[in-house]
Amino acid sequence: MRLDGKLIIGTVDALSEPRAFHERPWGGYTVLYEQPGIKIKTLRVDPGHEIPLQRHLYHEERWQVVHGTGKAFIKDDAQNYSCNIPLDPGTIVDIPVGRWHKIMATEEPLYFIEVQIGVIVPGGDAELA
Repeated sequence: MRLDGKLIIGTVDALSEPRAFHERPWGGYTVLYEQPGIKIKTLRVDPGHEIPLQRHLYHEERWQVVHGTGKAFIKDDAQNYSCNIPLDPGTIVDIPVGRWHKIMATEEPLYFIEVQIGVIVPGGDAELA
C-alpha cells in the first residue's frame, strides 16, 4: 500500500461509506473494504451458532475478536482439530490457505474483524465440508 495522500484519503472515504449487512443463519457480515489482494469484513456470530466448517483455496485469513466470546476450530493436515482456540476480545487467529476452519459464539454475540489476503475471488472461494 502506498502512503501518498490520495490513496489514504480514498481509503478513508471508502471506509466511511454506508455498508450493507448480509444476514446469514449464523449471524451476518459487512464488507468494509475490498481491493485486489485484500478484503476486510466485520462479522457477527450469534450465541450458540457457528460459521460452517470451510476452507479457502486462494486466500489466507486473519481474525481479530472485538467483542464477545467463542471458539475457533482449525484442522491440521491429518484432518484433526489441532487448534481449539478460546476467543475473547483481542484474540487474533491466523488461518493458512487451504486449512479447514470454523468459528462459534458461546454465550453472547461474537464480533470480529476478518482480513482476507491473497486472490480474492468474486463471490468467494469457500469450500464447505
